[in-house]
Amino acid sequence: MSQIRKFSDTHCHLFRTADAVLLRRRFPQFSGIPVRDDYLRCDDKGSVEMFIHTLKTLPENELSGITADLKSLAQRAFSSGVEMMMVPSVSAYEGFRNHQLEKILTEHPVNEKKPGYPHLVFGMGTHPMYADGFSLKALENEYMILKKTLENECSDKTEGRDVRIFVGEIGIDRRFKETVPIEVQVKAFREQLMFAADNGLPVSIHAVGGDNEILHELKRIRGVRGVLHAFTGGTSRAEQYLRHGLKLGIGPMLMAMNSEKLRDAVYNAGMNSIVTETDYPYMYINVRNASCGRDGVKTEADPTEGKITASPDRLHILLTGLAEIFETDEERMAEVLMNNAENLFGR
Repeated sequence: MSQIRKFSDTHCHLFRTADAVLLRRRFPQFSGIPVRDDYLRCDDKGSVEMFIHTLKTLPENELSGITADLKSLAQRAFSSGVEMMMVPSVSAYEGFRNHQLEKILTEHPVNEKKPGYPHLVFGMGTHPMYADGFSLKALENEYMILKKTLENECSDKTEGRDVRIFVGEIGIDRRFKETVPIEVQVKAFREQLMFAADNGLPVSIHAVGGDNEILHELKRIRGVRGVLHAFTGGTSRAEQYLRHGLKLGIGPMLMAMNSEKLRDAVYNAGMNSIVTETDYPYMYINVRNASCGRDGVKTEADPTEGKITASPDRLHILLTGLAEIFETDEERMAEVLMNNAENLFGR
């Protein structure tokens, strides 16, 4: 790139990088913390605090080994132009856990110099895959804890940063209807959507085969704003979501060979109606093709076939693709995308 452009990754599971190291190395100190698919789960404030305390008591070389890849990725993303990153949750208290992990990330630099990191916006919420364990009370408690923590940290406004939180990722996914019935998913989605609207929080909505149910709830609940995560539909479907005040989350599938329908939908929606995302680490980018695995399973990148992990430091590839669609320069495209994200998530 000729110069650094500022833009945002509105859906990035950044801390899965640290989880991957913890799960791979099997530290005995973490044996009491339950594993859910590909991350260490904390179910309440106390378990988050125990998890973080255990991390901090590790020898410095061990802690650096856990955070090295995470820090490197965050630094590369920032250097490539990613100024703001939205980090979603899939279960209770993951948002608070991620916030506490960020503090370790910045307190223990790998290098002597402290290069910049993207500003993180933390999400709270329960993914439809885990909707059978959703608790509105837990969401309310986590919000109070995270909000108070961020307010205390942002009491000095000299940096120009306000408290920013979103609800997500939430939604409907028919792939899991055998283990989590659709009616259970809908109930969890409805309660989280109402919570977000009541508290003026943006949402990140996951929709796989659940468009009808999601649109029905959006019609019922006023004041919803946010992103339809990983949109891959056509113009008609896009218009339905745009009418309800959502923006379209555009990710690596835009770069697939068979993405003509999506490209047309993006063009017809207009550049003011979209935001960019990677869904790291669950997707890969290929200028000829793109794909994703089932939730909780990382897709395999294969550089020999031109497949590279859709990580936030490669988000500029999407920027280039979008600039081509709208026949504009990348500087203008980045400016619009950043404004779109800031209008949703605040500044």
